[in-house]
Amino acid sequence: MNRASQQFGFALIAVLWTVAALGIIVGGVVSAQRQEVRSVAAIRQLTEGRAIGQGATYMLARDILAGNQTLQHTRQYPVSFMGNSVQIEVMALDGLADINKTPKPLLTQMLTTIAELPPKEAETLAQQWVEQRESQRPTGGWFSTAELMELPAMDYDTFARLAPYVTVHSDTGNGLIDPLFAPPAMLNVISKGNVPVAAQLLSARERGDVGIDTSRLEQAFIGKGGHKKVRFLARVIVGASSYVSTVTDLDMVGAGGGQPWRLLQTSWTIQPLVSP
Repeated sequence: MNRASQQFGFALIAVLWTVAALGIIVGGVVSAQRQEVRSVAAIRQLTEGRAIGQGATYMLARDILAGNQTLQHTRQYPVSFMGNSVQIEVMALDGLADINKTPKPLLTQMLTTIAELPPKEAETLAQQWVEQRESQRPTGGWFSTAELMELPAMDYDTFARLAPYVTVHSDTGNGLIDPLFAPPAMLNVISKGNVPVAAQLLSARERGDVGIDTSRLEQAFIGKGGHKKVRFLARVIVGASSYVSTVTDLDMVGAGGGQPWRLLQTSWTIQPLVSP
């Protein structure tokens, strides 16, 4: 091969390498742009879903107050808001465990039933829970459920399992659970893991039965609150495969100054739709 052919071959290789490099760069830019578009779309969906869920929640809360409705048990409400069909679950916070008041035996049962901890670990964590909250009482107690993460034996997985079932706003003075508002997982707790009993009570509640029998639950775990602090869980479908879940806790007694309620806390997440 003469020198001219060699130079031509080197030049051709350089051109091919340049073209390949440009292809990689262009591909990377296109991929980044697509990812950015997807991210922007997700943020837009979350923002829209949150706004719709919050608006539907406040509209329903207004209607409940205007109609002087009394919550008898957890209920599902279909709400139409700005052309969107929103399903909202309404429950009193008395169905959740108040981290500042719930007694140790009930905490231990929660940790074994919901967090699925071995009995010895559940007992240790429940004892830390009680001791730490007692030390917080002079300053007003815990103000957020996230403060449970300060417990030495509390890891994130355990907290994540407990988080939907705890509050700092229960109306039950002794920190016990009102079974008429307890989520299914909490019904399993106050039945001490008797799933059929919990399922029967849940079915009776969903049917709207009067005088629901709670005698087969652990009586030391159940109480009754004022039903004035309420959680609204709104679900708004966004796109083809996701929904935004908006949780809003309101004190329906009001905040004074003409405000119909007091906002206790709000949060939201975007989650995939699960096919039936």
